[in-house]
Amino acid sequence: MKRVKLWIRNYFGFSRKETNGFVILMALLVVLVTILLINPPLGSFSKRQVDNSDQSTLDSLEALIAKQTAELAAEKKEYKKSSAYIKAPRYSRKKKYKKTPAYTPNEFFAFDPNTATVQDWQKLGFSAKVAGRIQNYVSKGGKFRQKSDLKKIYGFPERAYDQLEAYIQLPDKYEAPKNRKYTTASPFATQEDKIAPFDLNEATTEQLKQIKGIGEALSERIINLRNRLGGFSNTEQLKDIYGLKPEVIATLLQHTSLTPANIKKININTAKFEILKAHPYIGYKLAKIIVNYREHHGNYNSIKDLGKIKIIDEAKLAQLTPYIAF
Repeated sequence: MKRVKLWIRNYFGFSRKETNGFVILMALLVVLVTILLINPPLGSFSKRQVDNSDQSTLDSLEALIAKQTAELAAEKKEYKKSSAYIKAPRYSRKKKYKKTPAYTPNEFFAFDPNTATVQDWQKLGFSAKVAGRIQNYVSKGGKFRQKSDLKKIYGFPERAYDQLEAYIQLPDKYEAPKNRKYTTASPFATQEDKIAPFDLNEATTEQLKQIKGIGEALSERIINLRNRLGGFSNTEQLKDIYGLKPEVIATLLQHTSLTPANIKKININTAKFEILKAHPYIGYKLAKIIVNYREHHGNYNSIKDLGKIKIIDEAKLAQLTPYIAF
């Protein structure tokens, strides 16, 4: 028997307990097969009948299940009718945005595009967006001089122009008054033509902002550099201002003059170190050298004396000359 168990363990890879269980199971199977062979069943399983007691039990269970199913269905129906039941929203495709047409014919009446209000445009059939765009154009100084000028408005429908052309109280073609000389005060003069000339060394931020391309920030940078220098000595210095484009400088120079006599100079013999170093063309290092040289060699008598400092070359000396006094 031990050899049999050992063979089973080695063949199937069982543990000792698994081997013992396997042997017992096989023994029971042998006994069962023997009993079946000696006493075969009286009939096949397919022909067996369920006794009356079992049949009644099954019938009662079936009736109970049907009753509970009906009750659950009724409760579910009542729950859906109650306010507590919230039906889960079904997924639906996102509706496409319906674009409002720019123009839908509504009323027809005579109107002047230069005086018509937003409400007037909407009565004519224009959308609020287009009506607001036209009103914004007029409020910023825009003017319609002939009927076709309306077509210049972005998004103005061609269909609307065709239908409303007869109601527009403007000429078909604008003709400027003859024999009229336009001055800078003329409403047809450009913004730049209206600019009065001014001195660059005395200009205010408001005067500078009249030039196209110069806003609040650039006007402040120009005045800031001018104050730090003591005034502009030449127009080339404008190129040192960050963000000031060459074409803007050219426009600026058309409306300005420059008076170098207005430059505020620094007395090189009496100015303190803090004053010297604050100047854009001097700075900390050169200011220190200028003061040390002055203390050891005495006052500077001319610009040539300043040129004796080794780090000051001819270009630097020419740059400093308009701002130095003795």
